[in-house]
Amino acid sequence: MKLNQSFANAETIDRLTQQLVSLLRTFHEECGKRGCGPETEFWRGNFAGTRATLFSIYGEAVTDDVLNRVRQTTGLPIPI
Repeated sequence: MKLNQSFANAETIDRLTQQLVSLLRTFHEECGKRGCGPETEFWRGNFAGTRATLFSIYGEAVTDDVLNRVRQTTGLPIPI
């Protein structure tokens, strides 16, 4: 069964946004402290993995919505 946006209610989207906000802030904190070291790459990988999982489960529309919320909340660039 393929999930879509109808399965991602407001509470789910809020929680996913909170998780990605936390990961993104931690990534940028580590980047500021240590540059592009192993810890920074660890947090970038966590963010990227969560984003990929989000896309696999909920699809493009929900992923884009959550990432836009993360950008608006943090004002930080999202790593590739």
